[in-house]
Amino acid sequence: MSIAVAPAEAADIPALATLLARGMAARVAALPGIWVAEADPAAAIASALRAALAGEMPGPQHWLVARAGGALVGVAHGMALPVPPIYAGRRGMPRLMLDDSTLAPDAPEGCAEALRAALWEAVDASAGDWLLVASAPGGGWPDPAPEAFAPLTDYMARLLPGEAPEPSGVRRAEAGDMPAIVTLSAAHRARLHELSVFWEPHDEADARFCAWMEKSLALPDREMWVSEEGGEVTGYVIAQPATRLHVPAGLRVEGLCVVDDFHHVAFDRIDAEAAGAAGPAGLLAAAAGAARRMGRDALLVVCPALWGSKRGFLGSEGFATALHWRLGEAA
Repeated sequence: MSIAVAPAEAADIPALATLLARGMAARVAALPGIWVAEADPAAAIASALRAALAGEMPGPQHWLVARAGGALVGVAHGMALPVPPIYAGRRGMPRLMLDDSTLAPDAPEGCAEALRAALWEAVDASAGDWLLVASAPGGGWPDPAPEAFAPLTDYMARLLPGEAPEPSGVRRAEAGDMPAIVTLSAAHRARLHELSVFWEPHDEADARFCAWMEKSLALPDREMWVSEEGGEVTGYVIAQPATRLHVPAGLRVEGLCVVDDFHHVAFDRIDAEAAGAAGPAGLLAAAAGAARRMGRDALLVVCPALWGSKRGFLGSEGFATALHWRLGEAA
């Protein structure tokens, strides 16, 4: 059966909203409590689609639909995104295929590949030559072939207990902690670059990271904590509310707290055993407490997919993969 791919139009919104709502429902079923549906997912998705197709969303966004036999059988959502300023970005902005891309249950073979190839061509030609593809367990988008798309980043999630344990060996970060945090971050970035060429540090990464940490320390919507051993700072964590950038339309964002900046010396050896380490556990407990103070009931922790010590530690703490990103090039 032939597959035709074209930009989505306003007339497609009802069918698209139904298809995307089905994908969101599958995610909710796979990780209940982490992903929570809006009261009317299809209506929320339709509203977001109308805004996107009218050019009212931040940055150029691309929505492509696939048809086979006259039926709408798939949708791809993509954009280009600047590389975070602490990374070199020598290969330009990566093209993203976002996690609300989905296929109908009866989509013909080759539909995913056709959408992915068309999205590559649709995203701004000034973008670089990386393609990042996101998918969620239970969602409607199949993982791309591992030989072409390498694991890059996992978002690992856990529901919080009714009462978060009191953290030990940690305290709120202070301005005087910035040099130690920057040193820890430099070690973190070095390990990341060992795992993937995508994470090449910028020449001015330390200064840029320090400036962001100093700003973050003053932002009222987040908390920054450090761990200490023998008077030395051994790790840091920042907890902040999730935003629409983390959660697609149709799913509630209000219950999630995101932990992106999180490192401890126990993770320095990528393949070491870190399960049960007190320092990282204290930092996670501090993040959980912060989440509760924000009125959130789940943590979403960003973890490099191939960082064994960090991933193993999070698994031992009850975290499961809620979303994963893979890295490849042109389809």
